[in-house]
Amino acid sequence: MFIKRCFFLYLILANSLVAQNKKVLLQNANVLEYNKDVNPDVQRLIGNVIFEHDGSLLFCDSAYFYLSSNSVKALGKVHIQINDSVSAYGDELFYDGDKKLVHLRGKEVELRDGSIRLLTKELSYDINQQQAYYLDGGIIQDPRNTLKSKHGYYFTDRKEFFFRFNVQAEGTKYKLTSDSMLYNTDTEILSFFGKTHITYDSTHLWFKMGWFNSIKLTAKAWDSAFLRYRSSILKADTIFYDDKSKIGKGFIRVHFTDTNERTAFTSNFALYRQLDSSILLTDSALFFTWNEENDTLYLHADTLFSYVDSMKQRCVAAFHKVRFYHPQLQGRCDSLFYTTADSILKLYYFPIIWYDQFQAISDTIQSLLGNKSIKEVMLKSNAFIHYPFKKDSYNQVKGKNIQIIFQSGQISKMNVINQSEILYFIDDSVRGVAADYSQAEKMTILFSENEEIEKVFFYQKIKGSIYPYDQIPKEKKILEGFHQHLLLRPQSVGDLFRF
Repeated sequence: MFIKRCFFLYLILANSLVAQNKKVLLQNANVLEYNKDVNPDVQRLIGNVIFEHDGSLLFCDSAYFYLSSNSVKALGKVHIQINDSVSAYGDELFYDGDKKLVHLRGKEVELRDGSIRLLTKELSYDINQQQAYYLDGGIIQDPRNTLKSKHGYYFTDRKEFFFRFNVQAEGTKYKLTSDSMLYNTDTEILSFFGKTHITYDSTHLWFKMGWFNSIKLTAKAWDSAFLRYRSSILKADTIFYDDKSKIGKGFIRVHFTDTNERTAFTSNFALYRQLDSSILLTDSALFFTWNEENDTLYLHADTLFSYVDSMKQRCVAAFHKVRFYHPQLQGRCDSLFYTTADSILKLYYFPIIWYDQFQAISDTIQSLLGNKSIKEVMLKSNAFIHYPFKKDSYNQVKGKNIQIIFQSGQISKMNVINQSEILYFIDDSVRGVAADYSQAEKMTILFSENEEIEKVFFYQKIKGSIYPYDQIPKEKKILEGFHQHLLLRPQSVGDLFRF
């Protein structure tokens, strides 16, 4: 029984060895030269030479057939048909039949696989592994793309090319360079492993890792991802870009800016549209704009949307939990609109602003930020301003609308329009401290250089009273509508994200 099993195993191994080492067969030649005395192992073949080996066919003008090594050296108009789809052409070929290795040389060596062409000067092909490679420069062409590199490897079973060193690719609507790249010829998707630059007309995308779909013209980039279109720049940990829709998406540590503007945005998600240079940002969204050093406005909201208007000025709309910080002015609201054309902040839905010790609230607030300083603040509907006089005592101004005018960054005048009321404290060195409570249809309040009330002018329907400080009626100490919101005030740029 043991002998039968050994014999059966021997047959399996013998058949396996025969299958692995099939002999190269000569199918045709016009002339065969053979000199047993000089070299009994070599046959020289001339004219219409054809070899067959394990399903592959080799055609050439002449050849040397090495019988003992089961190999062939083919010369002149060499063509090897490896299978139904893969064939190669060159001027000189060496074929190892035992290892099934092909090595081609020539002025232009060509490998074809369906509609794919690989062009080089020296090419090796491992039939067992279904792998071709070149190490001294090559070009790959398919109907839509042309790719070049110094080193290239083609896996014919997977229809994939791997390129290294000086990689270049070009299609009808793009160009790219990379350190290393994998290309699937079925999907026409390129994957990158190293410094990469893709150009679509005026759009540029840089990154170190990512992929590119050459049919859909979409790309996903990460590791130092950087998208530039004209003067607009989008940076992020990961960028997805669609050239057909001209839309880019940034994920994590997003930074967007325009080199023509003194503006920038950061967030953890951004949707960028090239056609109008608009951008939508969420997740820790922040906008900032500056004129000079120490004159920067920072704006945070749940959602920021920005676009360039017909006057080529950037506009910013902020929605929900809006907070901003400027060295001179801070604020919060639920919706805000800002334009760089006039540097006007428009606050809506429960807006509050703070300037120095002043707090102002109304239904709508509009603030004009000039170069280096505030120019004007307009409180519209249910306006109320207060600032501390002493502990538990506040100067207060209210009216339907209030206009605050600044000079050199300091409050110089307030115009209170309709339903005006004021409660302010007068500190007289002779008479002591007194409180002036007055009402009028309109008021104009002038401030001194240290921003204390200097004069008040009343117009129409005037009435009022003055009380010593210790005799102020309880109901007169706080005007109706007074609210203190110190905890909501942003204290720094980082504090914008507190709520």
